[in-house]
Amino acid sequence: GRRLGDAIAAIASILNIQRIVISGSLADLGPTFVEAMQTELTASLHPMLAAQTNIQLSRLERDIVLKGAIAVVLSAETGLV
Repeated sequence: GRRLGDAIAAIASILNIQRIVISGSLADLGPTFVEAMQTELTASLHPMLAAQTNIQLSRLERDIVLKGAIAVVLSAETGLV
């Protein structure tokens, strides 16, 4: 979680992202994983940005990422979605 938290900190500092939602197989790692990511993010970011940036687990089903990818392909190829 620490390495991912460090990588997310770099992206958050550039894009000013306030909410990061972990889903899919990474969400299976649970709250301890998210806490490690949040700790690293807080240590790596400017305190003001760190206070505004939150990492959380998705409350949606595990395969939501796959469903989103399918929707993007269907939309691009058929215009149905």
